[in-house]
Amino acid sequence: MLKKFLISAVIAAFLIIAALPKAYAKDIFIGISPATGWDCYVMTETIYRPRQTDLVCGRLKMVTQKGNIYYLDYEFGVPDGYFKNSDGFKGKADPVQTPIEYKMWQTIRFY
Repeated sequence: MLKKFLISAVIAAFLIIAALPKAYAKDIFIGISPATGWDCYVMTETIYRPRQTDLVCGRLKMVTQKGNIYYLDYEFGVPDGYFKNSDGFKGKADPVQTPIEYKMWQTIRFY
């Protein structure tokens, strides 16, 4: 009787753990910054849309050649792609003028 109970309890615990929601965070490489030469990644776990706004937000992770890491938070306007970041840089996501922001915009706007 006790053996059956323990087996049932283990199976129930396994089913509960398997049903829990899982977060899939990853860094998506979007290129090398022409301004700094650093590798740039969009951190998917930071992408969100503030309520009742036409914005999509996310964080850019930049890795230097020595492995140091820097972060910039971005807000992009939907659907136009105008942005500002936490360093105060503003502009429009453009493949030539602002290629990292453009690739970030392409990555997060439909995420």
